[in-house]
Amino acid sequence: MPGMPDLILRAPVFHRLAKASRLAGASSNPLVDEIITRLNGDPSQPANKIPQIMQDMGFYADAPAAEHFRRDWLNDPPGGGFWQTIDTESIIRKGIAVALEKFKDVGKPLEFFWVISGDQTTSRWEMTVTVCKRVIVVMFHTPQFPCFVPTKASTSMTVIRPEGGAIIARPVLEPNPPAPAGAAAAKKKPKTKHKKKTKHPKGPKKNKK
Repeated sequence: MPGMPDLILRAPVFHRLAKASRLAGASSNPLVDEIITRLNGDPSQPANKIPQIMQDMGFYADAPAAEHFRRDWLNDPPGGGFWQTIDTESIIRKGIAVALEKFKDVGKPLEFFWVISGDQTTSRWEMTVTVCKRVIVVMFHTPQFPCFVPTKASTSMTVIRPEGGAIIARPVLEPNPPAPAGAAAAKKKPKTKHKKKTKHPKGPKKNKK
């Protein structure tokens, strides 16, 4: 089965959390404590489900917007995820909770990377959290998975690898799943400005006899 063409990319489903961690005063915001509490809470409670937490915190506008994360990363409903035999939700819950604890402690912004560490036959799926000089790097180490969605070129990452008998450098290809129906508002067509009819000056009036 085809897999992802490249082995490392920015974790796209967590870019909103990375962006929020750069807001002024974010590490001391009480909402961070609420997220940690809910991640460490009873996972069977609907309010403690990761997509619900992210929706409540404004990272997703509604349930359809979180569809890709829920279906592909969390295998919910069962049978449609990237890693259908692995309890990814439990690992992600603990990993994000640890990352946010570090975020509270040191106040450095979060960066999320996704490393495909093994082929489709392995069940090794884990996270690492590293406090660096300027950022906290959170990495997902996952097996390969069948990729049936379109890809797009990364604007921030470059891969150097042998291709076609030569060593090339090109943008990393990352998954670009289609937006769920109704998630994006239809773009309005720009209004066409109609040109005003130019009034031609009338000639001099003829004197009536």
